[in-house]
Amino acid sequence: MLPKALRYFDSVRGFRDLSSKFEEAAHPNDWGWTLEMQPQVHLAYVFYLSKSGRESEARQMMSAWLSRNFNVYRPETLERISQLFEEATESPFTLQ
Repeated sequence: MLPKALRYFDSVRGFRDLSSKFEEAAHPNDWGWTLEMQPQVHLAYVFYLSKSGRESEARQMMSAWLSRNFNVYRPETLERISQLFEEATESPFTLQ
């Protein structure tokens, strides 16, 4: 698995490279898992969209993530994640 993981991460050279990785994850994998079935990846994609300036898409996905995971995490954890999401939305990523 390590060589496969290293190849995967070697393919990401910058922020923009993440888009294709998340789009890959959005399609069902070999076991039929979709993005929604991988809560950490789903949440990471939400933040990627937010930092990419794709606020509308990010908000839709965040809403879906919260509705799927509302009973998995403590309320204070969900509140903190929501707060971090709002902060990310207010400060999109810009190339220097």
